[in-house]
Amino acid sequence: MSRAYHPASHDASVAAAIDREGAVDEDCVNAVRRTARLHEAGVVLDLQRVEHHQSQLVNNHTKQIQCGEGRNSTLARRRTPTRIAEYASALTYTRVSGKEQEREGLSLPVQLADCRRYCAERGWAIEGEFHDVLKGTRDDRPQYQQMLEDVRQLRAQGKPVVVVVKWLHRLGRRVLESVRCREEFKTLGVPIHSIMEGGEVDDLRANIMASVAQYEVQQLGERVSEVFRHVQESGWYKGGRPSWGYRMRSATEDERRLGSPKGVLDVNPVEAPYLHEAYERAAGGETMRSLSRWVAGLSDEARGGRRLSYNALRFMLTAPVYIQRQTFGSENVLDRPTGHWPALVDESLWQRVQEQIARHARMPRQASNKFLLTGLTRCPVCGARMVGDWGGHGDPKKSRPGRYRCTSSYLGAGRAERRCTATANLQKVDAFVLGEVGRVLDAFDRAEPTFMAELRKAWRELQVPPGTADVQRRMQQRETEVERAKQRMTTAGMKLLDGTLDDDGYRALKQAIEASRESALADLASLRAATQRPGLPSLEVVLQSIGGWSDALTKFDRVRQREILGELIDRVEPARAGYREYLVTIHWTPQGQALHDLAEARELAT
Repeated sequence: MSRAYHPASHDASVAAAIDREGAVDEDCVNAVRRTARLHEAGVVLDLQRVEHHQSQLVNNHTKQIQCGEGRNSTLARRRTPTRIAEYASALTYTRVSGKEQEREGLSLPVQLADCRRYCAERGWAIEGEFHDVLKGTRDDRPQYQQMLEDVRQLRAQGKPVVVVVKWLHRLGRRVLESVRCREEFKTLGVPIHSIMEGGEVDDLRANIMASVAQYEVQQLGERVSEVFRHVQESGWYKGGRPSWGYRMRSATEDERRLGSPKGVLDVNPVEAPYLHEAYERAAGGETMRSLSRWVAGLSDEARGGRRLSYNALRFMLTAPVYIQRQTFGSENVLDRPTGHWPALVDESLWQRVQEQIARHARMPRQASNKFLLTGLTRCPVCGARMVGDWGGHGDPKKSRPGRYRCTSSYLGAGRAERRCTATANLQKVDAFVLGEVGRVLDAFDRAEPTFMAELRKAWRELQVPPGTADVQRRMQQRETEVERAKQRMTTAGMKLLDGTLDDDGYRALKQAIEASRESALADLASLRAATQRPGLPSLEVVLQSIGGWSDALTKFDRVRQREILGELIDRVEPARAGYREYLVTIHWTPQGQALHDLAEARELAT
């Protein structure tokens, strides 16, 4: 049987139970008030249910207070600063993003002076001062990490610690790291005091400020990228440390009127001659290691204080800045518009260096030159490089017939699933390649005047890609087809959405659209490749070389023979056709292909 509710006695018991814990919880008070209002309104309440509900509220609140939880305790943590001893060990942290960042109020000396003043006014002993010159988005800042380690050590020794910064965002501009750092400090009982934010900052404000700081960095990065993009599209160097051989100078009034940045690129009279000599050496066939040793012997002034490591030299020899070109644009660097700064090397020299680098990728210069086609032979089965082998004896007179062997087993995890064991008879492959190249060169070595006139005409036609206007028209058609396929896909999606197409109809239409789009893209890629065919040298240069080439191929000068073959052949694929028989496929370079086609045309004509 339920008992009637009398508010006075039960309100008093609830209040007394709460007072014993030394706090008042709003949920408990509101529950008592609601019960009293219902009683005054004449609602008959079950005493047992009321007592049970109020007891649960009191017990829950008591547990929350003991565990440090609950709404009031959370608010208390937000509003009440962490208590620290009157005498504490203070660690100050200051940071700027770059060495040149000396804006008012952000320089390291200003930050440090304010932090010292803040500690002195509160009687805190400065245990350590930490400074970083790095972006706040990096969590691996050395001094920042050292400060965290010192905080942990001091707290392990039982010392009260406080961290002082001028702005909260000086600690970092990544939300995740800011939250992690604050949680660790909170666990250790270490408050963070921000001078410009009025001292210790509660979690809510700190998290909001961390989010704003990270967003500000992202916005700043986007604005800087937009400025750089505009500067480069206007034909100017975007800034930063200039490449070897250049220096930055202040822009003139005329340059500023043309839209230049405050600093423009100019020739460094001390470094530029050495840069040009480096290009001359590379174009002459000097290896990168030899070039690195030469650069290392230069004076510090000649190198501009740079180390110029092996990788730095490799990058320098391919940098388009030296021929007045930007780092973005057409795949063919020479097709890009020229910039508003002086070139340090001419285009022909730069192109010769690129050819040397490309030739080295096909025929490594560190090869021993014992084998004619090392670097040129490719496995016809898996496409890996093939190397020469004298059967393990090292002496061709005492060993078995030499062979070119596939090197896919050296590729580790990058090799094909099936272990490739393809080989080819070394002597037979070498003899075929030398005979084929010799046949092509002989056609020009003993050419009649009539043939030479026809040759010059044919060579001029090869130097200009045929049907350029027709190719451009077809490229525009394929680009239109690709755009139309995108619109058709959008229309199909809308029809699926409004129920005009069912799932099967949509899938069938999607497959047809994708097939049409893939076909147009493939045709477009082949057309673009046709328009980007590498240019051929002048015929006079080629003819001057042919006489020497023919003579060198007949002599046993392996180094010279490999140089000639590297000019004419891109790769050789020796496929087995039967017992001791091979079908050797020669893939020519553009220059070699032109000579081969003209030689065959002459043979057919005669």
